[in-house]
Amino acid sequence: GGVVAHAAGITFSPEPIKESFAIVKLDQKVAGIAIDTGQGRVWTDFWGQAVVPSLPAYQSSNVELNTETLPKNADVRNGLQSVKVGRGAVTQLNYQLLRERRALLNVTLPDGRPLPKDSLIVDSNQQYITSSVDNGVVFINNIPASGTLLVAAENGNEACRLMYPLNDNPIWRAIMKPLPQLVLLKKRSKALIRCWRAGGILLLLVFSHWSQAQQCQVTLSQGSLDYGTITRDNTSSSSDRGWRALPERNVSLTLLCEETTRDRVLKLSGTTVSSEPHFAFGNNGRTKIELVNPSQAYSAISAIELERSHQLFSLTNRPLELLAEDRLHITELKGGESLMLQLKVTPQINENAWSVATASELNTVIKATLE
Repeated sequence: GGVVAHAAGITFSPEPIKESFAIVKLDQKVAGIAIDTGQGRVWTDFWGQAVVPSLPAYQSSNVELNTETLPKNADVRNGLQSVKVGRGAVTQLNYQLLRERRALLNVTLPDGRPLPKDSLIVDSNQQYITSSVDNGVVFINNIPASGTLLVAAENGNEACRLMYPLNDNPIWRAIMKPLPQLVLLKKRSKALIRCWRAGGILLLLVFSHWSQAQQCQVTLSQGSLDYGTITRDNTSSSSDRGWRALPERNVSLTLLCEETTRDRVLKLSGTTVSSEPHFAFGNNGRTKIELVNPSQAYSAISAIELERSHQLFSLTNRPLELLAEDRLHITELKGGESLMLQLKVTPQINENAWSVATASELNTVIKATLE
């Protein structure tokens, strides 16, 4: 390898540095972006810089930024550059990244039909944004973080409204492209987490629905948590004797109401087994869900309390494990402001499952409902 000290700092190279080379510099600090050269591939460091360790003298060389390694919300203006240097020369190649928020929405009308193809989508000022590319499918290339879009009727009047509270959670960005957000308009507000094991596969699927009452919405940051094929080697020992834990995953649950609403209840419910307060899937599986930020000073609400076994508890600053049938009482939620709860999800499998589990044994539905 090698190291280069230059005007913008110090950059390491995975290969020996020859007498003619180049410094690649992004205009943003993004690590892990692949740069393809005629002599091999290098990657940007934390500072968005990389070393092209060798360039042939007096010959044209192509240096290309590999767009497949870009973040899901980024593009590049000048991805391919051709450079010709003399012997012993050092050059700097600058690349400009463009940040965009891409959203793929799967839109269903109140009667269950998908939004018709070529439906016009406009903003609150009646300015054209895009058209649905297929039945129920709307792609928006650079969508604001939050706001309201309108589906225009044939007569030009407003037909229905689309509210889309997105966030900058890196997990959300990672799934934005392959997993479209499922949006059902003007339905009872709820979110489903389905969990099952079949053929060694454990999946948690999240579906978001809308609320007709006071236009409230519950969404989750991930469309799925896919653990792939599960063997005992994929799990780790748990603090609970006889249970094996899968890697924990983080999910953000966001509650947003168009107008200020009062005395609402956010409830988790799911399948349980005797003497087991956790969310169960079969006799040999359970999912532990922990509220990571229970007592943060949420600006969107006036107060939030936990109801368990018909008793109310004030939340502390310690993470709180949510049990089946727990209820979160929200005194007041300000209109247009989102309440985000951070959930840590940890599936666990009993030791007995490795010898007796079947494809139909581990399955359940967990619901988060706004009342």
